[in-house]
Amino acid sequence: MRPQAARTEIPLIRRAAAACLGLALCLFAGLSLAGGVLTGSDISTTFLGLTLDGVYADGITFTETFRPDGADAYSDGRGVNAGHWWVSGDTICTFYDALTGGCFAVERDGSNCFTFYVVDDGARRASAWTARGWDHDRPATCPGGEVAAR
Repeated sequence: MRPQAARTEIPLIRRAAAACLGLALCLFAGLSLAGGVLTGSDISTTFLGLTLDGVYADGITFTETFRPDGADAYSDGRGVNAGHWWVSGDTICTFYDALTGGCFAVERDGSNCFTFYVVDDGARRASAWTARGWDHDRPATCPGGEVAAR
């Protein structure tokens, strides 16, 4: 009887190892959604067709839609503005018909929060965040009280 018990223990060990690996992969996937700098490819796939609600560091709120054709629909307390968006390297660039725009590095802060940092012509990222935004169809996960004001 002893040999048969050994045969059933091996599949059990394999199942336990597979379960541990599966759990580790799920945790890793959750961590990759929770933080980190987005690459150009990440930005393209994440923002295509997305509407963000957001807030600037100074407290002004906005809504912005990144249309698949590269058009951008933007609104804030000053009104509505049209423009264009595109990905350049590892930044998202937004420029508008009647407002100043710029290029921004993007970090994911939680499962539904994007923190934007202005990037200068030399591709150097500002140390302080410029804006935070989140998919308007889901609850925001941004840190800080500025999101609660929206």
